[in-house]
Amino acid sequence: VLVDPGQHVDEMASLTSY
Repeated sequence: VLVDPGQHVDEMASLTSY
């Protein structure tokens, strides 16, 4: 899942999709 660095950074911090 590609998310913009800034939106779900805290949530995707563990996955680091960006």
